[in-house]
Amino acid sequence: MGIRSSMIEFEKMNADDRERRREERRRRRQIDEAEESSPQAEASAAPTVDPDEERRLARERRRKEREAANAAAEEESRKMQEELEARRMRRRKMRDGVDENQDDSDRVSQETIVKVEVCFAPEQRKLEEEAKKKEEEEEARRQAEEEERRKEEERKQKEEEKRQREEEKRRQREEEEEEERRREQEEEEEEKRRQEEEEELRREEEKEKEREMEARRKKAEMRKREEESRKAEQPKVKQEESEQPMVKRRPHSPAEEMGDENSGPPPEKTEEKASLSSFKSKLSAGRKLNIKVTLMLKKAKEDLAQEAADRESAKRKFLEDVLPPLKLGGLSQDALESLCRDLHAQIEQAEEERFEAEYKVKKNDQEIEDLNMRIMSFTGRFKKPELKKVKVTPENMLNSLAESRRTKPGIIDFRANLKHVEREGHDSRRGSSSTTKSEGMEENLNGEED
Repeated sequence: MGIRSSMIEFEKMNADDRERRREERRRRRQIDEAEESSPQAEASAAPTVDPDEERRLARERRRKEREAANAAAEEESRKMQEELEARRMRRRKMRDGVDENQDDSDRVSQETIVKVEVCFAPEQRKLEEEAKKKEEEEEARRQAEEEERRKEEERKQKEEEKRQREEEKRRQREEEEEEERRREQEEEEEEKRRQEEEEELRREEEKEKEREMEARRKKAEMRKREEESRKAEQPKVKQEESEQPMVKRRPHSPAEEMGDENSGPPPEKTEEKASLSSFKSKLSAGRKLNIKVTLMLKKAKEDLAQEAADRESAKRKFLEDVLPPLKLGGLSQDALESLCRDLHAQIEQAEEERFEAEYKVKKNDQEIEDLNMRIMSFTGRFKKPELKKVKVTPENMLNSLAESRRTKPGIIDFRANLKHVEREGHDSRRGSSSTTKSEGMEENLNGEED
């Protein structure tokens, strides 16, 4: 009876075990079908899913599957342990409640239990092996995904570096083209400015030539008018001389007679000086000074502009020679560091030279200031005398000559002791000509003074 009941229990356990395995297989098939259908649904629902997000979802799904499989295995092992424990408890109760005749049935039931345990052990090992295999596959898949992601990141990094290098080359090429365009533009502007300066200089020369020609023409016209006026006045002068009374003059000495002949300048020189004085008399002194100052300021302004342009061009040329443009394209880290060190050394050298130049300039300024102070101290000891301005006129000159004749008899005064006497014929004409010569001399002196 005990053996029969044990066999019945064993068959029930086998049936329950088979049913449980079938249920487990059916549940796994449902899970696999759901997994196969879920990626298709996700792909159809969201075709633009990020690969990283898709990999993350796959890892999460596989983790949940592992957890579900582990939970199912643990639940199955737990149920088996509970059943075995329940059987042991029943056997203990039966062993305590029956007599010694039931030892054989207990032994048979014990063997049955051992057989059941032996039957369930491969299944348990199989489940454990499957779980371990899944874990290994998941780990390998995860490592493959990590390797693929790392390769993808490296590829993206290389592409980014390549793109940056191309961008740097393109930027350098654009900078070089811009520099070339700027240099060409500066050269064109310099050429244009030089042409404008040459044109301005040529126009100034033409204007100067025109002014000279105009001055010559005016001078010639003035000389011509004076000659015409003199020719027109000659008959009147002759008529006046004929109408005037005959005045005779006896020369005091041969020297006086020589003075009468040389009293006036030659006619040609007198005419030139008269024309020049009349041309100059048209411009006032203030106007002359204003024109002179304007021309000087204009010339000084042009010289300053030219000097500033020359200084700027010399400075630009010096900077281009001393500081060539840096070429940083394609340089390594070591090359850049060495270039920075060279630039720092050049900066230090330039600072030292600047300090020395400033020191020399300050020293020279101090010496100049000391010399100026010494000069001022020397000049302050002497008082500059005030000179008296004397206006020289023909009357003052004649008075000084007369005074010198009285004080110093050795000096000849050609105008002293002149007497007007009446003379006939040639003497009267000679006296009138000498008188006109003396008047012309006085006018010439007045013109030169003006």
